[in-house]
Amino acid sequence: CEVHHAPDWARGGRTDADKQFFACGADHAMATKGELRTVITDNGRLGWTDGTGPPEINHAHHPEELLPGDPDPPEPTR
Repeated sequence: CEVHHAPDWARGGRTDADKQFFACGADHAMATKGELRTVITDNGRLGWTDGTGPPEINHAHHPEELLPGDPDPPEPTR
């Protein structure tokens, strides 16, 4: 897992926490080479596209979306 800046740091992207996203090494390398483009989705996620289709989300970095919900979640704490 690597950290990707969006917009790309080499192209002037900032290093603010809300501009950094987890990326697998292959996607990060392809973006660095210009083979993939990153897009911030409407819900603030990082999407990857090669320009031939809509951005795709790498769900490996969002396991909570792949696991079934807890039927009895704990009460929030203060």
